[in-house]
Amino acid sequence: MIAASYTSEELLKRKLRYQCQYRGTCELDVILRKFVAEGRDAYVTDWSLFEQFLAEPEPVLTDWLINGSEAPEEYQVFVALIGK
Repeated sequence: MIAASYTSEELLKRKLRYQCQYRGTCELDVILRKFVAEGRDAYVTDWSLFEQFLAEPEPVLTDWLINGSEAPEEYQVFVALIGK
């Protein structure tokens, strides 16, 4: 079994990288795909918190990442990493 060769953290990273590439809205797809393609996801240190960040509704993520609304403190590091 292929999945058995990955740790649970590696599986989570793969899942979240996939979610970044296929969000649903064109604008977020472009921003998050670039984030992964440029390797900036390598700077994520708390993948569980990043999972919570990505679980936020599309309009909320759009406000934070595109419209410049201030994200909660725990998510600001992700907004900064993605917005570079």
